[in-house]
Amino acid sequence: MPQIKISAASDEVPVSDDPTPEQAGKIATLTAEERRDALHRAQLFAESELTKQECIRVLVERADQKAGMLRAVTYLQNLKPQAVKLPTARELYTQKLAEAQLLVERGIIDNFVLDEENKRVFELLCLYFSNDLDFERQGYRLDKNLILAGFVGTGKTVLMKIFATNPRQSYSLVRCLDIVKEFSYAGSAGGWEKIDRYTKPSAISVFANPYQQPHRVWCYDDLGAEQRTARYGTPANVMQDILMECLDTGIPFLATTNLSVDELFSLYPEPRLVSRLRGTNIIAMKGSDRRK
Repeated sequence: MPQIKISAASDEVPVSDDPTPEQAGKIATLTAEERRDALHRAQLFAESELTKQECIRVLVERADQKAGMLRAVTYLQNLKPQAVKLPTARELYTQKLAEAQLLVERGIIDNFVLDEENKRVFELLCLYFSNDLDFERQGYRLDKNLILAGFVGTGKTVLMKIFATNPRQSYSLVRCLDIVKEFSYAGSAGGWEKIDRYTKPSAISVFANPYQQPHRVWCYDDLGAEQRTARYGTPANVMQDILMECLDTGIPFLATTNLSVDELFSLYPEPRLVSRLRGTNIIAMKGSDRRK
């Protein structure tokens, strides 16, 4: 059987005129560009020029790959998430205790011990993240954002890591220090355009989240620990502006802070922000420094 030379520059696609009807049907699903590309790639790896039968085999394999990809895309498009039974506050309590130990084993958190100093806050977070009305009976609001406040080392960040995936609204933790640092980078590496994502939910696959949520919001860790900064000589209160953007657009947020309420209001003095932060759930984290 004569051999066929493949030319990448040619518009001619060498195909034997005697493929089987099944092979011909598969090859017909490929565009001319797809045929040329498949044959060109095959020729690059071949030690000799392709025969007609080899051309047919290459094109049929490429058509099978294309069909498989189309089936996968169709399957994913038609795949519907299964209904999820959301846990009660009591069930979430048990789940999070178990998850905390896994986080310790994986090195995500250093240590976690539930004791009299953090048990009440742990229980409140279970109520909040399961949308339990008992949360409001404790004097808080389910329709408001949440800030965990307390002295350095009391375990605020650890708790927020434990509850990062939850049935109410999962979130990602980001340090305020890192946000401001990113804003301060020179030129196009910094500025508001680079940190704007911290005012918007980040999309995730519903299949990557046990509660099938399509996105995560942000938890601003160590709110108030960041330094004031400037860009091109213009002072900027970065976290104040981020909080205002979230509140103006209705994007939920969470935070941890070492500051008192009055210290927060002093650091972020924008009157509209102060007024709206007064309605935020600010939960006090008591106790001594656990890192000592």
